[in-house]
Amino acid sequence: MEEISHLRNLCRNGQYRLALTLIGPMVEKNPLSPFLLIFLAMMIQQDESESDFIYNLEDAEKFLLSALKINDQDIDAMIELAHLYDTIVPKPQEAFKYASLVLSKIKKIKLEMTEIRRDNKDYETEP
Repeated sequence: MEEISHLRNLCRNGQYRLALTLIGPMVEKNPLSPFLLIFLAMMIQQDESESDFIYNLEDAEKFLLSALKINDQDIDAMIELAHLYDTIVPKPQEAFKYASLVLSKIKKIKLEMTEIRRDNKDYETEP
């Protein structure tokens, strides 16, 4: 967890290249971690250099799709794919596809939360 905090601090300070060199070994040790794959993809997108350095935008796409393959319900991966396809690597149909999935999941979560609140309201009114 301390390593993740360090990576976040590096990113906050715009040191994406250093963060990218450090996260690689973490992903190699935990290749089935959607969190690390998404975090890596986000760092790749934020690295504003013109060269590919260690990774490129195709790698970012690959990491996000891998995260979604590991957990097809991962809303963070869907959000990042929608962003990637909308803003970074323009693919409007893919952007729309993932944005629609995100909205669908949010509606489902909202409905579930409404049901939970309604169910718990009965308990809140009892002494």
